[in-house]
Amino acid sequence: MLKYRMLDNQTGVTHRYIGVLDGIFLAFYSLGLFGSGVLIDNYTSKFIVNISLLLTSLIVFLISYAPVSDPVMIFLMAVNGLVQSAAFPCMISLVA
Repeated sequence: MLKYRMLDNQTGVTHRYIGVLDGIFLAFYSLGLFGSGVLIDNYTSKFIVNISLLLTSLIVFLISYAPVSDPVMIFLMAVNGLVQSAAFPCMISLVA
């Protein structure tokens, strides 16, 4: 119970907002898996993994400076889901 109160008091972030961010990330991740198949067919897996990891690093850097309860954070989490959805199938194809 104490951790929940500390989260609300120190940052102003509620558990509902964290759930919304997670839901948006997962929704865009699942939608991006369908579109990433087209990218995998047209480009090499190594190229897609490199670009995806570069963009993910950039997005995580921007998330660290974004205001917590801002629409920019929601947008960055959505883009992060799309970008990360392209990397995982490529990594599986490179390992297998």
